Amino acid sequence: MRVEIVVLAAGRSRRFGEADKLLAPFDGEPLIVRTVRRVARVQMADHEAGVTVVVDDTNGSVAKALRTAGLDPPLTIVVNERADDGMGTSIAAGIASLASITGAVVVVPGDMPFVSAGLIKALIAAFVADGGTRPAYPVLADGTQANPVIWPRAYFGKLAALTGDKGGKGLLATQSCCTIVLKDDQLASDVDTPDDLAMLQTVGKSTIGESTV
Repeated sequence: MRVEIVVLAAGRSRRFGEADKLLAPFDGEPLIVRTVRRVARVQMADHEAGVTVVVDDTNGSVAKALRTAGLDPPLTIVVNERADDGMGTSIAAGIASLASITGAVVVVPGDMPFVSAGLIKALIAAFVADGGTRPAYPVLADGTQANPVIWPRAYFGKLAALTGDKGGKGLLATQSCCTIVLKDDQLASDVDTPDDLAMLQTVGKSTIGESTV
């Protein structure tokens, strides 16, 4: 099964203030570059075919940061012309860009500094072992749904029709899903505010491994 990865990087960072959180430095590089670099380390030739990043402007700062980062393999950058309408439109833009032979997609928010190749590999393995027909995602120790989420192709139509800022969470709430439990909740941490960024830089940057699940 061809499984592709879509990273969402077209948000407006309204809770972060005037600055773009995805360009905020984290451990020596912009947050979005760190997230994509870690995601791009997933090497599962049987299941993963590439990384697509959804941005709000192909000539904008986020796209430029990604292009100059020397990421390998090269990325596909997709512009969401409706980014102001919310995250749902970014998911829709990413889904619309996928090849017709794609069997599933891993959707990753761009503000996850500790997302790891190990986590994504474990999630893909659980998804495939489950039959590859249900959405799959990690859960925190208390059972809370976390990111990233794997969506099988049967859901692409609904994802491509998303609007507004609710993303796919509402859809997940109505479905039977496959889950894995995180051993370390930090893997699912994201950045919404400057305080989040400062806290994660302080407590996690030297302790969260690439392969921890």
